[in-house]
Amino acid sequence: MARRSARVRSFDFDEGMVAKAEEKKPQALDLKFQQGDMLLVEEYYQPVVFDLALCFGNTLVHLQSLKEVEDTINAVARRLIKGGKFLLQIVNYDRIIKDEVKSLPTITKDTYSFVRNYHHRNDGKVDFETLLTTPDYQIKNSVPLLMICRDELMQILNQYFSKVICYGSFDKADWKDSSFHLIIEATR
Repeated sequence: MARRSARVRSFDFDEGMVAKAEEKKPQALDLKFQQGDMLLVEEYYQPVVFDLALCFGNTLVHLQSLKEVEDTINAVARRLIKGGKFLLQIVNYDRIIKDEVKSLPTITKDTYSFVRNYHHRNDGKVDFETLLTTPDYQIKNSVPLLMICRDELMQILNQYFSKVICYGSFDKADWKDSSFHLIIEATR
């Protein structure tokens, strides 16, 4: 986006990810990164307004409750111009719950593998456990994720946006309860 003359402001909760982004950033672009918490989006960007906000990579489900999800979506909506877009992507948790999905496909490339497993809990969350294996080391991780279903998300989004469209993939295929992704295009 910055290469196409957009002014881009970005944040990530993980300082290491921000450092990596800064390291790869071309110098001549209007592109700024900061470490931050999505619950504070309005604080970071007051009084700035944007044409577009992106939340990809199954990020929203790292919040702890539907209240936090609603607060974040409301804050994003307030930072968008009239007609501005909020593009959001999460895993399709309707499918994860209905089919009791226990894992996602393993990603393998050359001598690396990335195993991703789900351990369902009774509190509306799932523990997302990963194992990255390289020739030199293994990294294990576990993080609780809030399993947000499409209808729950639509109920929140419809309060703050004039038009909300759901897709099942980035090529704008219709969303189905069997889709891998839930992708949202919300217009303020």
